[in-house]
Amino acid sequence: MTGNQDYRTPPAFWDLIEAEFDPDIDVAATQQNCLVKSGQYFDIRQNALSQQWFDLQKGIMTVYCNPPFKSMREWVQKAYHETLRMPLGVVVMMVPCSTSGLWWSQFALKAEQIRFLHPRINFLNDKGLPLKSSNNRDNAILVFRSSYLSRVGRTPSIWTWNWKKNVKGGLWE
Repeated sequence: MTGNQDYRTPPAFWDLIEAEFDPDIDVAATQQNCLVKSGQYFDIRQNALSQQWFDLQKGIMTVYCNPPFKSMREWVQKAYHETLRMPLGVVVMMVPCSTSGLWWSQFALKAEQIRFLHPRINFLNDKGLPLKSSNNRDNAILVFRSSYLSRVGRTPSIWTWNWKKNVKGGLWE
């Protein structure tokens, strides 16, 4: 994925994220592509990397993030540090599978779960239409939970999520 990094999470995949996690805010969104029920999001002007993601007064305890893949280290580091800050906070994050990247070993492996996605996600443009060759990389979902981060000697749960089976009523793989 090059150039424009403003990709929309497809509704079929989003429905699964929403059903399991029910996010309160999307920290890497626009007004046009925000999918959370509350309509709360941080856009590029608000700079989510400089904001606190959780807010008890506003009821924000679960965060969704499909960040620009070109600056992944900053986003995954922020997700990790935000969940350290907030008891019971959860961050659900779409990332490229870059297991040789330094950010992966430093921060992704601190997640509670790493779900390798099968098949690849086909992202949408700002009009909701599939992008041609929008994703030439494998993806994963990282789930950071503050309660998990407090455990000593933790190892993330790592598995392949055949997410389309869920869309068709199948089971977790």
